[in-house]
Amino acid sequence: MAELVEIVVTPDQLLLDPNNPRLFDRPIERAAIASELIDCEETQSRLLTEIGRAKHGLDDLVYSIQAQGFVNLDTLLVKPLHGTGKFLVLEGNRRTAAIKTLLASADVSQDSKDSLRNLAVKELKLTAGEDEEEEIQKIISMRHLSGPRQWSPIARASAIYQNYMLQHKKLVGGPMNIFTDRVLARTSQIIGMQKPQLKHAMGVFAIYQELADSGFPVKAEHFSLLELLVKARAMASEYFRFNSEQLRTYDDGLEKINDFFIDENRIVKNPQDFNKVKSVFSRGTTEELDFIRLGAKRIDNVIRDINDRKKDSSFADTLKNVRDTLEKLPVSAFRDTDREAMAVMSLKRLIDKKFVPIAQQQLGLDD
Repeated sequence: MAELVEIVVTPDQLLLDPNNPRLFDRPIERAAIASELIDCEETQSRLLTEIGRAKHGLDDLVYSIQAQGFVNLDTLLVKPLHGTGKFLVLEGNRRTAAIKTLLASADVSQDSKDSLRNLAVKELKLTAGEDEEEEIQKIISMRHLSGPRQWSPIARASAIYQNYMLQHKKLVGGPMNIFTDRVLARTSQIIGMQKPQLKHAMGVFAIYQELADSGFPVKAEHFSLLELLVKARAMASEYFRFNSEQLRTYDDGLEKINDFFIDENRIVKNPQDFNKVKSVFSRGTTEELDFIRLGAKRIDNVIRDINDRKKDSSFADTLKNVRDTLEKLPVSAFRDTDREAMAVMSLKRLIDKKFVPIAQQQLGLDD
């Protein structure tokens, strides 16, 4: 069974992980990056720049370490990077970046720098026959996917996607064409998450990745809207052409998703807008969604048209129900005279000649 063994290292021995799901919007398989490419100045400089972006909150962490010293409440987790004498940081990339930033700063006192020269970390040690990638995924999953220190939705989905693809490669091989039960079961076991949750997260991430690969300006801020889309399975499939079993979007689906959810002039900017689009899909027509997409009609006007149609159709439906009821009246109901039967026939003629044409006119069926 894998163990975490405490060792002491210097910051120079720590390498930032280019596969950390929190850093980038798309996953990269660990196996695809050679050790010498990880342990090179260009890669590490690029990673330090990325972690320094405002969204990662590095400045606050640097200030905290500078003011209070490095408090190792959550120990850095590392693994040896074979052939380099260095360690890849599996957990704690932000803290490692903050330490490296402080050591490179001319504004930090020498005493403060000296206090950061030796760091206690935990090294992942495996027993014979254990799968390194799988053990890493188990540890990360326990902490950040189904555990108490959960990552952002996009980082979680990226890690889930990586995990599933790793298991698919092991158990099935080749590219993924459709979800496989045994791969789902194995991934679910490792991550500690139920299959429907896994499929949902992977579906959202698959759309996100397809958009990015196709050159659409998708960003992390759009992720929550794509989550809403994947939950609306019928609309995602029928109008936006997303196949949730194959994790593929067909025909003009990506263009539609971009126009509704991603583009600067997108129609859906918040959950309220999404509910309006969903209402048009369920109560209106796909042509009306196209009108909205192309800017030919405003969504509020389309919804008003749908509501008006529903009112008009309810009048026509009521007439039909009344006429059907009259049609079904048994002859035995007219016991005394023919006048009751004549009255019913007159009502039917009145409905057919007067009220039905009015209802058809309102519905636009009189042409």
